[in-house]
Amino acid sequence: MTKSDLLFLVVLLTLPIQLGKHFFFSYSYIFGLPIDYRALTIYASDIAIVAYLTFFLFENRKKLKSFFKAYRQPALAIAGLDFYLLAQSLIFASPARLFSASRQHYSAFLRFVPPTLYLKNPLAVPLSSCLKLLL
Repeated sequence: MTKSDLLFLVVLLTLPIQLGKHFFFSYSYIFGLPIDYRALTIYASDIAIVAYLTFFLFENRKKLKSFFKAYRQPALAIAGLDFYLLAQSLIFASPARLFSASRQHYSAFLRFVPPTLYLKNPLAVPLSSCLKLLL
């Protein structure tokens, strides 16, 4: 069992727990009371997901290089769309919603990318077709 496989199990175990650390900044208080949904929160599942992705990408870098060489255009289109959505959430989100907005975009990206890495014939569709599916 590789480190990334073990960390994937840790991710599955930490998802339902919702163990997190709240950071209360000045915008988190209303009439002197700390409001938890306005506070920046880092969850144990966030740390586990970042660790899993780091180890997974490091262990499979040769497979990923060959994948991106074979399917460069669709991979760049998907990555570009993801970074565009992330940039939009970082630019236009209020500080209280900043972390939750970027987390939603990352989770949407993570739901799509890992299945495409294991397909024998990934869908090589142009960007316009991807956008039609999303809209």
